[in-house]
Amino acid sequence: MINFLKLIRIHQWLKNLLIFLPLLLSLEPLDYEKFLSLFISFFIFSAICSGNYIFNDLIDYKDDISHPINKKRPIASGNVGIVFAKSTCFILFFFGFLFSFLFNLIFFYVCVLYLITAMLYTYILKKIYFIDILVLALFYLFRIFICLAILGAYYYSTWVILFLFAFFLSLATLKRILEVKHRPNLSISNARPYKFKDFNFLNSLYLILIILTVLIFIFYGMRDEVDNINIYMFGLSVSFLLFWCLYIYGKMVYFKVIKYDPFIFAITDYCSLLIGFLFLISIYLSNIL
Repeated sequence: MINFLKLIRIHQWLKNLLIFLPLLLSLEPLDYEKFLSLFISFFIFSAICSGNYIFNDLIDYKDDISHPINKKRPIASGNVGIVFAKSTCFILFFFGFLFSFLFNLIFFYVCVLYLITAMLYTYILKKIYFIDILVLALFYLFRIFICLAILGAYYYSTWVILFLFAFFLSLATLKRILEVKHRPNLSISNARPYKFKDFNFLNSLYLILIILTVLIFIFYGMRDEVDNINIYMFGLSVSFLLFWCLYIYGKMVYFKVIKYDPFIFAITDYCSLLIGFLFLISIYLSNIL
């Protein structure tokens, strides 16, 4: 059972909690019918994601064998057979897409587009310099689009999408920084276009993206549609956002928290969770005070 849960990467389902984000950011009273719809879509999309993770592991298992972390994955370690992995992948894809089609047609289209993008990423895009970072950020945004597909365009905000995309770009860049810093044999791998010499460039790119993220967030708070924002609480939220980005970066790069997924770290590290919580609370208070 443990190897099965590792195979489907159930811990990665935490990323799919982003599906609920637009509903939470709407700051409206909880609508249980909408919440239930998102709850169902969460499990359907998670099944499709798990199928894609297994597919990627089947493609990359030879490279994973030499990876300091990925070598422990069930397929690379030999704890799960190739035939079982292929069968599980097929079942997850089949039922995931079947239920998404029956549940919501737009949701189904988003899932299909996600898988097409994921396949292109596996075979082509992840080997192209910087394009792979853009696609990684887009994978996060797919979770937001699923919420919009289920609940409708009422929850759509251009500024929020731009802010989240910039933030996700920074996380994707940080993921590559961690790889080139902590994986000494990356230079002999053809799975990634980055080498250790790219560390300084990626570092600079991450800091630029943090500044861009904060600026977009400020523009979001100061947009014309907002006329009752509490400037002091909003300024506090900006400070929490900047500190949050720098904390994740410093903790993972310089304190050597050997994990390769900044998003998972951000939502499992207690201090990061506290900063994120204070960030969200300060946003909420800036809208009601």
